Amino acid sequence: MATFSFLDEPKYSLEEIQYITSIIRQDYDQGIEEFGMELIPINVKNMIKDIKINIEKHKKRNMNQYHLCPETLNQMELLVELKLFAKWGRTGKTGTHNMYNDKEDTIEGRWKAFLSKEHGDNVDYRGLKDTLFEGVQIIYNEKTKKIVTNKLNKGTFDFISPNKNPMGHFENDVKPWLAWGNVVEDHKKDLIMDKNIIKSLELIHTLETKMNMSVQEGYQKIVSIMKPIIKTFVR
Repeated sequence: MATFSFLDEPKYSLEEIQYITSIIRQDYDQGIEEFGMELIPINVKNMIKDIKINIEKHKKRNMNQYHLCPETLNQMELLVELKLFAKWGRTGKTGTHNMYNDKEDTIEGRWKAFLSKEHGDNVDYRGLKDTLFEGVQIIYNEKTKKIVTNKLNKGTFDFISPNKNPMGHFENDVKPWLAWGNVVEDHKKDLIMDKNIIKSLELIHTLETKMNMSVQEGYQKIVSIMKPIIKTFVR
């Protein structure tokens, strides 16, 4: 088994890149198990000294998700049908959004959660690349069917999509979280998508499935509905 130090050298080795990428992509069979994911680098604190964004930008990242989050899992499944979102990985289950108590909310605790294959009831959905929702991450509890907004396990906006650039995502989104955690508690009312928007999306879905509207036409209608809502704050 390899031991990973991450900052013994100025740049990541190919093996380290493969290891990090496999975790981000939830590619357990081909990546994590091959490298031995129970190994926790002892110098993880050194690893996060070099962070590309400052804490103020990190604090404000979820302003990019305001009014874009369906409140219920059923509503999210509508957005999946419209090809705007998908579960992350094969199951949507990640250790990073299934932490159990504040005692785990430390640098070492977050790193263990990042590596963990122990998952709970929370499921991770991400906006698909090249859509208006790229970068948006929303967590739902499978039992309650409701959005998760608590500071420990909530979804957070990605400045760089892991679908496009896993290592860029690690540098700009994962490392700030490892260093600082989710430092701001979101107000649920700021995140939730308006019910009238949901109704408009339901209509578009009906037109696509029953009236032969093309996916491209449907997406253009979605763009016209959502553009006034989407505001660029800190991207």
